[in-house]
Amino acid sequence: MIKNPFLLLWLFFHLCLFSIQHEIQALEEESGILHNNNNNQMLWHIPMLDHGDDEIFQQQKRSLSDDCYIPSQQQSERAYIHALQLVEFLSRTVIPKYERKYRSNLEILLVARAGTNPRGSKVLKNFTNKGELSLSQIVTVIENELKKRPQLVSEDDYYIYNQSHNELLTQVIDLYEEKNPNQTLKFSHLGFAIRDLSEPSPYLQWKVIHMLKPCSKNNTEIFQGGLGWFFVDRPYLYATQIITLPPKIQQAVKKIITNPQWSGSLLAERYLLTASYQSREALNVQNSNTWPLEVLALALKSQEEKNFVINRKTAIDYLMKTGYQPTKVFLSHQGLQLQAQVATNPVLNRVLPSFLRVNSKDHPYLGRYYLIEGITALSVVNYLQLRLGNQIQIYEFESVVPDNKLTAQ
Repeated sequence: MIKNPFLLLWLFFHLCLFSIQHEIQALEEESGILHNNNNNQMLWHIPMLDHGDDEIFQQQKRSLSDDCYIPSQQQSERAYIHALQLVEFLSRTVIPKYERKYRSNLEILLVARAGTNPRGSKVLKNFTNKGELSLSQIVTVIENELKKRPQLVSEDDYYIYNQSHNELLTQVIDLYEEKNPNQTLKFSHLGFAIRDLSEPSPYLQWKVIHMLKPCSKNNTEIFQGGLGWFFVDRPYLYATQIITLPPKIQQAVKKIITNPQWSGSLLAERYLLTASYQSREALNVQNSNTWPLEVLALALKSQEEKNFVINRKTAIDYLMKTGYQPTKVFLSHQGLQLQAQVATNPVLNRVLPSFLRVNSKDHPYLGRYYLIEGITALSVVNYLQLRLGNQIQIYEFESVVPDNKLTAQ
């Protein structure tokens, strides 16, 4: 047993560094970091992915920095095939059903893609039979149970104590885990798919507008590109969640996201993966799901009021007033728990990019209990269900991509 506390700290620090370096790239992809393909033609030449006449999109391609992940040809092909099959699913199932129901054209979709494997992270309930459930209530239960356990009396007891601590966490969390199979972190990144009805080919009709963090920067920007470009990543699963909106909300969303001044007013100055509406910095930080959430909030507000200021404060105030709740999550995987300890430690987290660091005041239960509230794709969909009920339709699509159809590496 190692007795020297400084040696233990040194070993822990380097173990953390080794463990998280290969995870950072995956987290960047999860959060919507742009990828560089300066050394690869990739799929820009494929019409479905390349809106070549779109000046903004051309600027985005030129702005890609050269220190980002470069997708392989096989990964690019997988994204392309997934997009092709998705368009066929939209044309065969989603569009006809929508247009029969509303007698109106389907022009906007909210789409979510699968990202980094959530590794069994558990979504927790928002309510119990006793009322609304908060993380602080769960922590109180955990701490009361901990008081009943033997206390740590020496270094030799550390590993036994730590194992007992984790077992207790799991037991308590199981009481509050959301058992609904639809309440998972399967999808991680949201965007709006816009349909151009003037384009005769269904494969050329769709482009996606979403918020991303550019490489080598820590700000937020809005990007748009072909549908296939939205999936050029390294997801653990080629799957998409599709949410249709009623015509009036659809048109309100379209009006906001196609107006550069309005959509730009909903951008924060700094990107932060764990952005929280409870933070003192709520108006200054943002993750990739807050932008579409706030667009939707203003679209909903526009059905109730005609004159209001379009900015983030208006959107956040409306969300808080109308019942939005972030997703409560327990990080059950040891690798994610280690990252949580590093991200919340003001000394150790210096090895991380700034957008991955966590202010323990904003997320007080992350470092010790691995509990966090996040603005996730799931929380956005839940909010839409709360506000619009059966006016929205939710679909899930997974593509079939045989390996023999891909270019050999």
